Amino acid sequence: MYYPDFKEFVKLTVKGNVIPVYKEINADLDTPVSTFLKIEKGDYAFLLESVEGQEKVARYSFLGSRPALVFRSKAKRIEIERMHEKKKISYTCDVSPLEEIRKLIKDFKPVEVKGLPRFYGGLLGYMGYDMVRFFEEIPDKNPDHLSLPDAVFVLTDTLLVFDHVNHTIKIVTNVMLPGGTRKLPVGAKKKLYVKALRTIERLHSQLNRPVDYKKQDPENRKPRPLPVKSNFTKQEFCAIVRRAKEYIRQGDIIQVVPSQRFQAPVRKRRGSIPCLRTRSPMSRSLMPSARAALALLPRADLRASRIISRSTLSSVAWRVPTWVVPVASAVCSVGGRWWPWITSSVESSTARSMTFSSSRTLPGQ
Repeated sequence: MYYPDFKEFVKLTVKGNVIPVYKEINADLDTPVSTFLKIEKGDYAFLLESVEGQEKVARYSFLGSRPALVFRSKAKRIEIERMHEKKKISYTCDVSPLEEIRKLIKDFKPVEVKGLPRFYGGLLGYMGYDMVRFFEEIPDKNPDHLSLPDAVFVLTDTLLVFDHVNHTIKIVTNVMLPGGTRKLPVGAKKKLYVKALRTIERLHSQLNRPVDYKKQDPENRKPRPLPVKSNFTKQEFCAIVRRAKEYIRQGDIIQVVPSQRFQAPVRKRRGSIPCLRTRSPMSRSLMPSARAALALLPRADLRASRIISRSTLSSVAWRVPTWVVPVASAVCSVGGRWWPWITSSVESSTARSMTFSSSRTLPGQ
């Protein structure tokens, strides 16, 4: 059964231009990871899970792939790729990438539908440390060896909501109506509604296919040596530590976080990355590539428009009138190159309740 039905859908089009349509299915035999393995198609896929204190699991996990739009920024250079239309534009913004993100979502007027959690679509992504330069005047002398975007956001029009309490999955697709929805003929609305139902059924059929768990279980694979490479030799890194200790003795600093970047090729499919959480001693998240992200520890309190723990992803939820931007503690890999993040807090008056927590450690800093 689909919610809302078409009659209710038509009524909701008067209230806004983003109307979620969903179907709820049983998930007694599924987990968020097994579900992710069934849908992780394309370059942009995400799995958001939440744990508090390593023991309390939040009610919902969110999964998705194949976004409608991808937003990237590097300094003031903006790239927007509309995936469904296969169109890409690039330009240089005048003020800040954050203002460009604001422009992207300002015309969206989402409608609440009973039965859905507070997040059912919107922007997901990350912001790197270098975005701080749009808020603070700080030096930019370190070389850019990785050439990563400062920020990447995806517009998720379709996603799965895994309910751990009811053991169900809500397959949600957001119908984005064109401008002037009051004048849109009923026939045109019917076509959009039917298209949404087809999208839901396509995802449902994907969820019905089996997963080969033997291929995913780390216990069934023989360990092989992994060629891990650092951007420092041991001698170079130890010299940095000794120099930092001397700065502390002299009273120049009270704390420093020297870091090194480890990199190794990742040949497994992205969906196998969550298996590392059963072996890794780190209570951290993992992002397997710039284009496919898994956050194992995000926790966003959308009702309060704030973040109460760490994540690798940011979210701008449909139903939150202000920005919610958690960016986090993580170990990231892009093109096989792994690099660490630590967290600090930066607040901006650009938008009410906009909060980030992220800072990227630079080699030798």
